[in-house]
Amino acid sequence: MKKLFLSFIIAGMFANGIWAQSSIFTPNWTVGEKHVFTFEKTQTSWSELGGFPQDDRTSETYSRTADFEVIAKDDAHYRLSISHTFDDIEYLNAAEQLLDSMGINIPEEFSSMNIIYTTDRKGTFERIENLEEITDRVRFAIDSVIEPLLAKGTDDEEGPALMLSLLKMQLLDPDYLPNVVSPDLKLLHFIYPFVNLGLTVDDAVIYKSETSTPVGFSIDTKNVIYVDTLLPEQNLCIVKQTSQLDEKETLKYLAKFFKSMPVGKNGKKELKKALKEMSMLINDEIEIMFDTKLTLPRQTTTKRSVVVTTPGRTNHKEVETVLRLVE
Repeated sequence: MKKLFLSFIIAGMFANGIWAQSSIFTPNWTVGEKHVFTFEKTQTSWSELGGFPQDDRTSETYSRTADFEVIAKDDAHYRLSISHTFDDIEYLNAAEQLLDSMGINIPEEFSSMNIIYTTDRKGTFERIENLEEITDRVRFAIDSVIEPLLAKGTDDEEGPALMLSLLKMQLLDPDYLPNVVSPDLKLLHFIYPFVNLGLTVDDAVIYKSETSTPVGFSIDTKNVIYVDTLLPEQNLCIVKQTSQLDEKETLKYLAKFFKSMPVGKNGKKELKKALKEMSMLINDEIEIMFDTKLTLPRQTTTKRSVVVTTPGRTNHKEVETVLRLVE
């Protein structure tokens, strides 16, 4: 989950600015309150050689349903749950067919997942209570499903080991695990840490944050967040943010990441050389349509653009995620 470290805040406060009071973002949820969200993710990739686009554009989309419920609250905290149902995921059906053909069965218990977690009374995510249970289930999935799949899927001895090492680092890192098992949880609670910033229409707040990664390395990120539209009569506030990850820090992370990979001495030399010749730009955009009556986002849309340039070649990847309140 993105960790917010507000190391500096620069706000242009115009005397005639129209204030979007921070209290409109403060949750007023009741115990037993339930809502249904859909989460959709689309990834698109393409490349250029010598500045010319290639005929290699690919795109894939998957979605799932998440049930949100308020379990308990006191003066300091909310206790919440978010339950996922995986039956409607297209790629899972395809994966099941592939696994069945290989004689590997997906345990029935993995058709859904229930995450119990807490926030403070302002809605800021604190921790997952049943993290140990979720970690055990993910570890079991790696050992009983993913590892056999990699072993049967290729005769290359180094490839499966590399992929498995990557998956284990991502899936079992306790700080990164929420991003993997419940990316909708991150989107659902993104806005609440900004409650105290006093966002105003037409005035931007610039802040630095650290984006966490699977190998315990944080990347400095510069963000600009602002209230784009305030419609009190519709109980609607639209907040937008743009972010750019520091390129040098990103390449440092990649170097550390590849250093931990079991690719052998020659492989690491090749990776080190490639990193010296590489440039990488990562930009993020987020738009939150916030319901000031429900004090929940009606829709949160994120767009990430990744451009990786090496001598003679440029690779593009765009990822769009949409969290939408259904009921």
